[in-house]
Amino acid sequence: AAMTASVVSCATTATSVIIPQTISEHSGGTFWEGNDYTVTRIEANAFSSRTNLTTINIPDSVTSIGDNAFDGCTSLTTINIPNSVTSIADNAFKDCSSLTSIKVEATTPPSLGSSAIPSNVTNIYVPTESVGAYKAASGWSEFESKISAIV
Repeated sequence: AAMTASVVSCATTATSVIIPQTISEHSGGTFWEGNDYTVTRIEANAFSSRTNLTTINIPDSVTSIGDNAFDGCTSLTTINIPNSVTSIADNAFKDCSSLTSIKVEATTPPSLGSSAIPSNVTNIYVPTESVGAYKAASGWSEFESKISAIV
């Protein structure tokens, strides 16, 4: 059976990161057969201050994005949050000074921590049927004028 895993970090010089849906446990350069872990969390500070990071692909196995996970990713311009994500923690995208567009695929608005989304974000795209729910949801409501349907 697949187990759950967390993404803890990445290379500081990477410009594009694709987080796999499953990762294999390895030790001493050896991959153990049958030990696949489903990536369900992006841990606190996992990609903090990765100033070269321009794109990130989050798989639809991830359910939570931790505190300051992408804090200070100053080159990140857009982010796509899959429908599996149910919580976005405090300061998750804080100081992402180039981030202008966020697409959130979940029909139920994920819980949103304080200062998770920077004020420089101009567009938050959500499922058409959920626009009203996002505009009314705790945390999301402060971005009411920026929320519109995914086209």
